[in-house]
Amino acid sequence: MSAEFPQVPGYRLLRKIGSGGFGTVYLAQKVGAFDYVALKFIQTSQARRERQALEKYVRFPDKRNWVQITDWGDAGDAIFYVMPLADVLPGRELFAPEDFRWQEASLQKLIDRRLASPHEPWFSCEEILGFIEPIFDAAIALGEGGLLHRDIKPANILFFGGKAKLADFGLLDDDRRSLSRIGTPLYSAPSWFAGSGGNPDAYGLATTLYSLMTGNLPDTIGRAAYRFPEKWREDVAPELREQWLHWHRCILRSIAENPADRFVTLEDFKRAVLSGDFRAPTPETGAKETAGSSPKRLPFPVKKVLAGLGGLAVVAAGVWAGAHWAAEKPTPEGRIEVVRPSEVNLEPGTRSRFSGAGKVNEVHVAGKGSRDLQVEAPFVVELLKLYSDGELNLAGGFSGKTRVEMELSGDEHLRFTGNPDGTPNAYALKSIRVNGSRDAFAEPDIIVEKDAVVRIEESLHYSFHCDLQVNGVLELSKIEGWHFIDIWGNGVVRAGAVRCGHEGFYVQDGVRFEVGRGGLIGDRCDIGFAEATLAVTESWDAPTTGISLINGKTVTFDVQAADGSPTAAEVRGVVGGNGALLKRGSGMLTLSGKNTYSGGTEVRAGILQAANDFALGGDNARVLIADGGRLRLGSSRGPVALRPLKLSLVLSDFYRKSAAVFGDGAPAKGTQITLCVDAAFGATPRRPGTRLSYKVFDAACAAAGELTRENFALEEKLARTARLCDYSDGVVTLVFDPESAERDAAF
Repeated sequence: MSAEFPQVPGYRLLRKIGSGGFGTVYLAQKVGAFDYVALKFIQTSQARRERQALEKYVRFPDKRNWVQITDWGDAGDAIFYVMPLADVLPGRELFAPEDFRWQEASLQKLIDRRLASPHEPWFSCEEILGFIEPIFDAAIALGEGGLLHRDIKPANILFFGGKAKLADFGLLDDDRRSLSRIGTPLYSAPSWFAGSGGNPDAYGLATTLYSLMTGNLPDTIGRAAYRFPEKWREDVAPELREQWLHWHRCILRSIAENPADRFVTLEDFKRAVLSGDFRAPTPETGAKETAGSSPKRLPFPVKKVLAGLGGLAVVAAGVWAGAHWAAEKPTPEGRIEVVRPSEVNLEPGTRSRFSGAGKVNEVHVAGKGSRDLQVEAPFVVELLKLYSDGELNLAGGFSGKTRVEMELSGDEHLRFTGNPDGTPNAYALKSIRVNGSRDAFAEPDIIVEKDAVVRIEESLHYSFHCDLQVNGVLELSKIEGWHFIDIWGNGVVRAGAVRCGHEGFYVQDGVRFEVGRGGLIGDRCDIGFAEATLAVTESWDAPTTGISLINGKTVTFDVQAADGSPTAAEVRGVVGGNGALLKRGSGMLTLSGKNTYSGGTEVRAGILQAANDFALGGDNARVLIADGGRLRLGSSRGPVALRPLKLSLVLSDFYRKSAAVFGDGAPAKGTQITLCVDAAFGATPRRPGTRLSYKVFDAACAAAGELTRENFALEEKLARTARLCDYSDGVVTLVFDPESAERDAAF
């Protein structure tokens, strides 16, 4: 058990798998048992409400549709409770619970997975009812017992044996109003609803049903956004559309502003949702939104600021007082019309340029088709908005104040172009925010061309899915978001910190991904690299959670600052996948997890620290040390006994002075060590009888191990000119005698 985990009597905590309801959830095993469980640990300052909830839960008679509590108690000044482990999230590959890529099957993750697979049909009517009906039953049973859940949402609906059950009862209470502002934003009842007598669990059921039907989040103002779902926008069967409209009317009624318009009980709400008569009228409610009024609600109003000019190109209007821009084509009277817009809509097929001391609050890019824009400082664009299939090519400039927002749903693209003559084309922005999703891996959402240098003052934030193709340079303070981001190309991405959410964070191709002091942290996020370089330009403040080396490619860890000074980083989670790890740079990379990657390890510079018996990949790990690289065993947490591995050492004068392997620990008895030479070494002539000694292990490692001369072998190229003369205390001695080498090849 890792030292940073809390001590819980009778249980062994393995790793963190989540958090919620004021506590942290760990993957655990009961001492003396083999089955995995989920153990929630609540600190002292947060434990009072959870303890009250547990006491109410234990006395509650009907827990059939709730996650079972198998044990609970005190752990020092904190409390804990134990639950069965939920089903694994279904996918192309099922991971064991001890693998950091394992994820529990929650309704939220099923929704996210379906959104990320746009070619798959949305949940069927039967699936939706199968998911939501047991949650209605759980909420109804709670109400009959005089209790409320207060935090019903897709993330709190888990699957056990394929059946949906309600989880997380940290807010369980019998007070209908005092906790109206506690819970999960978007899904918890706002104060106006609870204050007018509304049932908070009815609100949670309504917003959960809305997300399950559409894949959309509820609106931040306290009602669902009620945009007609993208998944159902095409030509669908009329009965499906009618069913959606019926459910939508049920949702509107359940959260109506006027209490008289709402369902009286949760049973009434459930009966209406499960009703088979989808064409039956539902009483009007105080909520005025209409489901079918628009195929998609545009995030911002689009104003026609140049009446009669349509999509004419925009050129500089000079330096005026105020925000000025002009159309390229004159009006019928032969003059240029000057306007002072707060919003500008760029039409498809146009080329626009803003210059002078002007300002536009918002520039909108909506409608299928491409258009070009150049902004020359000191002209200011406050907000650049892309949505509804809008495509935009940028051609340099910007003052650094521009915020970019993208609403992904179809063919939206933002391209930062380079200069045709190969000189850098610079961009300065404040932030980029990407909302929504479209076909994963199909096309990049954001393209940074070769010779384009994009500097973002703040962050790149993605709310669901984002694809970046970077062939130039992208610099920003941090990357943060939820669900999935994929970065590929042959350029450079520099980020001070990375904070990724659930699904995945992938960097592929030839991207050099430089991460500063903030490090690379994911919340149960599959962080994957394939044939890319992860550069640690500043020592990380915290260890990263885990990394996958994927697609059988080599991933380079370059651990040093730009000036060549050493930096340090730690991967405390599991390093998995079928790829290989190449360590470069003068600094130290620490691997602390029980790693499973199978592509092998090369240490070409600096230090690779193995802080776990399985740090290098398990029983058949392959490690090559060369060019002054070194392998360090153990850490401040204790010594390491590396499992049997295949170790190759490329000899050089460096290893005559410095041990290739050092530290606190030793390789196992079955380790196979092959001594190799590079081209330069082999080309150096040596007189017969010359003896050279090399430090394979330092004195501490050699004393702790059980290696003998039999563990060593010479590669074929070296065996033609030398033989192994001796091995003692971690030092091997070779004698160079070409005539006798063939005779003694057995050694």
